[in-house]
Amino acid sequence: VNVQLYKSGKQLILLVEDNGKGMDIGLAKGHGIDNIKSRLNIINGKVNFETSQGTTAFVSVPLS
Repeated sequence: VNVQLYKSGKQLILLVEDNGKGMDIGLAKGHGIDNIKSRLNIINGKVNFETSQGTTAFVSVPLS
């Protein structure tokens, strides 16, 4: 697992990568991804997932 947290301009960026088997975001069961999106929505943040050989989560939160 690779975790990076940094500031870029007026954004706080969190990048989390693993080298696992990946996942199909559309078929993900449970509420984990929905919880992440809901909590980020409260602070105007966004998350993008990329998956193939492993999964990468890219989270950005605006700084005021």
